[in-house]
Amino acid sequence: MKHFTLLIGMIVCLGIACTPQNDVEEEAILLAQVYNRSLYFSEVEDLLYTGMTQEDSTLMVNAYIERWVRDALLMHEAERNIPQDLNIDALVRDYRSSLVLYNYERILIEAELDSTISAAQIEEFYQENKEQYQLKNPIVRSQYVKIPNTAPNLSQASEWWSASQDSLQLELVTFCNRNAEVLNLEGEKWVDLEEVARHFPSGMITKTNINTTSFFVRKDENYTYFFRLLEVVSVDQEPPLAYIENQAKQIILHKRKQGMLAAKREKLYEQELNRNNVKIYNNE
Repeated sequence: MKHFTLLIGMIVCLGIACTPQNDVEEEAILLAQVYNRSLYFSEVEDLLYTGMTQEDSTLMVNAYIERWVRDALLMHEAERNIPQDLNIDALVRDYRSSLVLYNYERILIEAELDSTISAAQIEEFYQENKEQYQLKNPIVRSQYVKIPNTAPNLSQASEWWSASQDSLQLELVTFCNRNAEVLNLEGEKWVDLEEVARHFPSGMITKTNINTTSFFVRKDENYTYFFRLLEVVSVDQEPPLAYIENQAKQIILHKRKQGMLAAKREKLYEQELNRNNVKIYNNE
């Protein structure tokens, strides 16, 4: 009731303040106070919009006040417990400098960085670094589907799956899109075997049986599982380039970005040094 009364008074004051005859300013409408912090109506008026009911306005403003009070109390307590050796002003300066520098670097990168990475550059990176990408688990390209046993025409889907050794039939794709709980029919992406196995009951797909489990349709009490292995790379083999391609692009781009920024720093340093805008004093 206290907040409701406060809001009514606020609305009345605001209504009066909007008339030319009144000298009361919105900023003078105090909503809450915590020690030396004050919350005024001008800080919350943007929350209100034309068409809001009085009840909705009350709920919204009161909720804001409650959050503000709790935050203000926590801030007051935090300020009371600042360690004596903590230089807040220095931290703020460092943080501001970091933000300004980060924003400028972002502008430079967007304006000047060449983000084009050719197939030849990816291949070069792969040949130079492939020994760093030793596999911990087999990786596979596969197609798999998990469908609830309650799905209609499930036996027909099993026939479609068995018949589509080389290509997926349109009927099967349509059926899976409508009924599957887990669906991967693309089969182009290389993924860790464990990422695939987690969609199946324990032991159905493992490191030890993957080479002999190239195709199946199996059921448990809740689901029917469809699986087709297209290709597998074991842990003793080199991963294909396609498996590390995205990571290679990120690393190439990161190194290119760091190189560009370093070159920019050096160019700016030499330029301003020659203009006598940089002075380094030997205090020895």
